Amino acid sequence: MTRDGKPLELPGLYWDEERRRYFPIASRAKRKSIDEVAQPAYTDVKSSQWRRTVTSRYLQISRAGKGNFSQRLRLADDLEGLSLVNSYTELDPSLRPLTWQSSKIASFCTATTDDTLNVLVGDSRGVLHCSRAVNKTMPGINAGPDRFNDNSRLFTSYHLGSGSPIVKIATCGNLVVAVSNTCDSCLLAIRDLKAPDYSGVSFPRIDSTGDIRAASLLDKSLVLGMSNKLVWLQDVQSSIRNHRTLHTRSDVLSIVQSPNTITAGLRSGEVRLFDVRTRGDASTELIGSRYSKRSDWELGPSKDMKSRMAHAAVTHLQGVGDWEMLVGTSSGELEMFDLRFATGTRVEPTMSFKGHVNSYLLDLGITIDPTSSILFAAGQDRRIRAWSLKSGEQLGTVLGGAQLASPARALAVTQRDNNLRGGKWLWISQEDEIRVLRLGQPSS
Repeated sequence: MTRDGKPLELPGLYWDEERRRYFPIASRAKRKSIDEVAQPAYTDVKSSQWRRTVTSRYLQISRAGKGNFSQRLRLADDLEGLSLVNSYTELDPSLRPLTWQSSKIASFCTATTDDTLNVLVGDSRGVLHCSRAVNKTMPGINAGPDRFNDNSRLFTSYHLGSGSPIVKIATCGNLVVAVSNTCDSCLLAIRDLKAPDYSGVSFPRIDSTGDIRAASLLDKSLVLGMSNKLVWLQDVQSSIRNHRTLHTRSDVLSIVQSPNTITAGLRSGEVRLFDVRTRGDASTELIGSRYSKRSDWELGPSKDMKSRMAHAAVTHLQGVGDWEMLVGTSSGELEMFDLRFATGTRVEPTMSFKGHVNSYLLDLGITIDPTSSILFAAGQDRRIRAWSLKSGEQLGTVLGGAQLASPARALAVTQRDNNLRGGKWLWISQEDEIRVLRLGQPSS
């Protein structure tokens, strides 16, 4: 690098700004540009046309008194989603919990316990930062994210001692588990959010090696996704040494747990279901070979076809309701499947969310709001898009389509109260800061 921070021009090599490394020119992937893949002009026009159609249709049905209740409710939900995505108020300044040296944000999540909003950040030096907002005038009632930039904030840090980044944070109820790698083991920080700050935390170690790429917590059951295996701890608070290893033959990038099963999304493009009540590594393949082989799909109403010449890594899995599962891949697919019909050679999604931009990144932020009505996804093009989970249509681009300084590695949506129509906050985590948007009009 030059003195002014610009990369040198080295013969036979090129500088990859995303990965901050030099690579041989011959290894540069010959793929379409972001604009060609995303087709933003088509997306913007289609989204605008759909907004006008939904609004017009709802007014027609309301005036004529026609349409069944479910149809009118779905249109109302879509209109509310459009309002939330296309109007916002940003918390200023952005959150910056790491105020010393050169630490970066390595992992992020939020958790709500007893109406208290907890913000959890793992940094690049192995420190877990726990912050929660407190309203001094109304004790016990959460004041929302707008309290994080004043003096009504409790802040505690825990040093795991590994010196390595906290790569994943998993939460369930009042329990939080932060995970960090060392050369020969895996270090955990287990935090009870309801306990006093320094009495409700422990730092156990697991004797298992491998890069950790995913983590899932269900009650006290912790599952870690690693290189070619899953590590399952039935009770993370008592049986650390008695963990079980399930071999997957490919890196685990995403995990969903249920009381008796573990579903793993693999780098190979497979989605595999493990029943923990049985012995051995036997598993069932879900969704056939939809992502593990070459594929073609339509890009839009122009009927242009987009081709995936190889497999796509399954980077995101998330359960929705009782039977559905959201799947995201490294080639830009975002699809919903009914798990009751997820086995077989040709499994089709119940809903496809078109317009997501990704061609190789494995850690883009994807989240669903607490009411399971809106899907938010960060794109490789540094934009965040939203879709209706009722209709599958794109609601628009957050921040008016403006690009972030860097791709968002984690997203979260919190809600001020239990009211389904209550205010929503979108948290956008980047390596240097966390931007917070209050979605919708201020009066909502």
